[in-house]
Amino acid sequence: MKSKSSQKAGDNANQYHTEEGDINVGHTDLEVVVAVVNSQMNSRLEDIAIEKFRSIAYEVASERIKSLSKKTIERFRERPELFDAFEDPDFTFLLGDASRVTASSGQAYTEELLVDLLINRAEQKESLKVRLMTSKAIAAADKLSLDALNGLTANWALGRLYNDNVNFEVRYQGHISLWSTLVSSIALPTDNEWLEDLEVLGLSQFPDKNTLTRKSFDEFAIDRFSIFLVEGFTKADIEELITAVPADLNIWSYIAHHPFIENRFILSVENGDSLKDKIGRADLPAIDELIALNKFGILSQDAKDKYLAKLSEEAVYNSVKQWWDNLPVITTNLVGDVIAYVNIKRFIALPETKNIEELIKLTSTKRHK
Repeated sequence: MKSKSSQKAGDNANQYHTEEGDINVGHTDLEVVVAVVNSQMNSRLEDIAIEKFRSIAYEVASERIKSLSKKTIERFRERPELFDAFEDPDFTFLLGDASRVTASSGQAYTEELLVDLLINRAEQKESLKVRLMTSKAIAAADKLSLDALNGLTANWALGRLYNDNVNFEVRYQGHISLWSTLVSSIALPTDNEWLEDLEVLGLSQFPDKNTLTRKSFDEFAIDRFSIFLVEGFTKADIEELITAVPADLNIWSYIAHHPFIENRFILSVENGDSLKDKIGRADLPAIDELIALNKFGILSQDAKDKYLAKLSEEAVYNSVKQWWDNLPVITTNLVGDVIAYVNIKRFIALPETKNIEELIKLTSTKRHK
């Protein structure tokens, strides 16, 4: 059985012990990484111990592990700043865990997920929570079906990712792009059998529908665009107010034409406090009056109807809406969130969270709706 230990073999090499003999590798960081990946991942081959089928199973597992090793090395070759992760025994043990999973699964999507999890784990080697979540996620990946992975990822992305630009057209196109990328990159499951997989694997719970209801996707989309759906105000409403605001505050830069109601305007900020922060003046009565006229949080039915009518013309919106509205309330745990987050990063750049540790912090205070 291949050993997980190594010792010095001269000034310029490390020595790794295997059944076939000692392997001396150059002392460069990349050579050590290659040696550790191959040594740790192949060590799990010896766990296949049923004599009658051992040769066949060994051959199949060997090919799967070689593929995972190759892709892992390729990814780390692109990220030399992560080489020091291999100084951590816990990370090298994780390589063995990942190899066992890929040997068992044999699925290409599982292999890709494992590599992504290893990279994300290496990025945050000091975090105990990340170590825990990554270890649990790798274990769950073993029996995670493709439908379950896609459904978990799509549900997380639709519930958590959004464009927050205060320009309506930019935010609108941002969401259409997000949904289009999601639909083109991830095959949305055609039925809900994948939900049982998540429950069995302990990645999610399904609260009683009588105690907790799921928002329709129309409601969800309205929430994302609520600042553009208020009734707003006319130019005449604010002409006198504007004269009481110092010109150097450039208040007109925070006022935009209403995207749905003709001859009306809205404040292009998320809320009243945001406007005060941007102009740096919270002591002006005229600003308070302007905020009151905008009526943040009080939405116009006319604006909502026109907005939903615009969305209904988008084929991608109708596809996502149909899929979302057919789901029950889904409460995923942190491990499920980590899997979805790591998986979606392959398709979409995520400005909200830079790494798993930030995701964990956000998720502890902001669960899925």
